[in-house]
Amino acid sequence: MKRSILILIALISLNAASASADWPLYGAHPLGSGDDLMPFVVPDGNGGAFLVGNNPGDAVIVQRINGDGTPAWAGAVVGTADYGKYISDVVADGAGGVIVGYTITNNDGYAQRVSAGGQKLWANGIKMYDACCAGPALVATGDGGAVAFFQFASFIGFQRIGPAGAPLYPQSGHPVAATTVNQFTPDLRAIGDAMGGYIVMWKYQDANDGIDDWHAQRVDANGNALWGPNGVVVNDYPVLKEDPDIAPDGTGGFVAVWSDGRNPYLNIYAQRIDASGNRMWATNGVGIAPVSGNQRVPRVLRETSNPTWLVAWRDIRVPGGGTYAQRININGGGVWPAGGVRMISAASFFDVVLDESGGSLFAAKVSVAGKVELRMQRFNQYGTSVWGADKTVVSQVVSSVSATGVGLVDGNHVFACAPGVGGVVQRVELTHGEPGRPEPDGVVAADNPQDQGGAVLVQWNASQLDARPNTRITSYTVYRAPAGTGSWVPAGSQPARYSPSYSLLLTTPEDNTPYDWRVRALTSNLNVFWESEVVTAASSAPVASGITPPALSRLTLGANVPNPFGASTALRVGLPVAGTANVDVFDVAGRRVAARRVDGLNAGWNTIDFDGRDDDGRRLASGVYIVRVRAAGQTATHKFVIQR
Repeated sequence: MKRSILILIALISLNAASASADWPLYGAHPLGSGDDLMPFVVPDGNGGAFLVGNNPGDAVIVQRINGDGTPAWAGAVVGTADYGKYISDVVADGAGGVIVGYTITNNDGYAQRVSAGGQKLWANGIKMYDACCAGPALVATGDGGAVAFFQFASFIGFQRIGPAGAPLYPQSGHPVAATTVNQFTPDLRAIGDAMGGYIVMWKYQDANDGIDDWHAQRVDANGNALWGPNGVVVNDYPVLKEDPDIAPDGTGGFVAVWSDGRNPYLNIYAQRIDASGNRMWATNGVGIAPVSGNQRVPRVLRETSNPTWLVAWRDIRVPGGGTYAQRININGGGVWPAGGVRMISAASFFDVVLDESGGSLFAAKVSVAGKVELRMQRFNQYGTSVWGADKTVVSQVVSSVSATGVGLVDGNHVFACAPGVGGVVQRVELTHGEPGRPEPDGVVAADNPQDQGGAVLVQWNASQLDARPNTRITSYTVYRAPAGTGSWVPAGSQPARYSPSYSLLLTTPEDNTPYDWRVRALTSNLNVFWESEVVTAASSAPVASGITPPALSRLTLGANVPNPFGASTALRVGLPVAGTANVDVFDVAGRRVAARRVDGLNAGWNTIDFDGRDDDGRRLASGVYIVRVRAAGQTATHKFVIQR
């Protein structure tokens, strides 16, 4: 099955917003408008993500976005509503929520934990330390808590916060290394060491030349220093050093990257520190791409399948600049061509994530012909483009965009964000880089109760490209395979007719035997198509044979009957377990117009009647609506039409 990615581009503001009927060609706007200093994206583990940023008054807002681009709840204000907060770090809490690290006006360091449902779990924020200089940099402990590192006037501090928000140490923190630097900078970096401990890297002012050097410390789970009282030197070459990033090496050490000016230009350098604190490459790092032209803002990501690291950076070696990358091995040597590979042309601010096949996905701000666009590109493990030309996924992004960010959601989706004016959500599939929702979705397959066995009714929502004026889908083919085998054969086809949904009654080789079903949306190009998710269903013979129909594995919505409807319609809702369903109806502007709670539903298929009226009992106007059902911790959506 072809994979897709989901890109969320948050261009300022994380206020509450309403649902979107489908993915607009140039992105949806679920986040309202306002100002955002630096939004963060953290996957929620359920196909969506948390967005964290500042509202117009600089209060910190957390919003959760579902996989379909709709907000899961109203934005949660972190801490109190006071202004002047600076977000320093955001991490997943290991229990479906997020932990936000931030400082307030007097530079006191705080943390707040927000649950998957949008509840603040740590009162109005937990104070971790008194006014200091840099941080907090957070690392999740995996049990709902986190550790925080910060740079104080005379030391690097460590604080551990338990799941209930209780600090382990006093508000001054626990010192793990000394420092002579007293400055507020974002140059503090912290990660887990992959061995149960933590690594922090910071600037340390050299007493001999007065130039800041990179130092690092490794601590155990309780904050005990493992690399001596002052940590170890990462790079003390006597030149300006900027833009650090670090990644674990998988054996208790780490790889660091930065830019420095030891040559006529700022170039990117890297160093590996082993588990004992030893420098493993050249004394002050190896050059990643020693070419003419300044290189800035490097990122480093560890490949999980082998001991290599992806290093990416901004580069102006050619007019217009661009985003470049190099893959380095365990010895610090380049795997790709010398000088690196140009990933996105004319790009300034960027971010990158690794996919699950050894490749990478880039999102970057690009200025073209007087406007700013957000572009994406995918590369395989050899540094070769998968999509060919860069893909514009959102056009006419505001010029104030000053960064981008991406987070891998579930292996099939990516969320990306960039500050700007308003909020934009966009979806891009992985194989061809097509924005929007080109694949059919909402597939439901079930026995047809009107026959004597031998057939399954398959229903699905149309591809977004099966609509005027962006019509590209020519037809749909439904495929069938014995459950779990992957031995797909065509079972039926349906011409595309600009309809919001389709259905086919398809024969099965035998009754009471489960089959997998999926739908493929075809174009005029035989090599370009998109496939739905896989569902399982069996036809049933009328004579009882003691065979239990296969259970549903997830929340599933069938097509409502009738559709369109005037007075009322019946929603078919399939639940993996018995329980309660929350049914919300939205108009095409994303406003919620009706909400219902239905208790006592059985595992399997249920029928929920909807009378076509809002919460005040008024008849809804004719038009297209979106129904969203939430049950068993999952969410499903479906379109229907009211026709009075």
